Amino acid sequence: ELERLQQLTKQLNKSLESSGLSALPGTDLDLMQDSQTFIKKAREETDNSRSTLLRIQSNCKTLVQAMSKK
Repeated sequence: ELERLQQLTKQLNKSLESSGLSALPGTDLDLMQDSQTFIKKAREETDNSRSTLLRIQSNCKTLVQAMSKK
């Protein structure tokens, strides 16, 4: 049972590390780096969402202009 739990813990840690996080932060520095990675990814996602929304807004504006010409 203990070996199985250790194996699952290692798998979880590997999965989280591949996403830029760590399941077993060893020090405050590790925890801080995990937090910084999480914040960096959140900012990137926010920037991507903002770009997508701006594209949608531009497309809607173009569509409204095209429809008003008819």
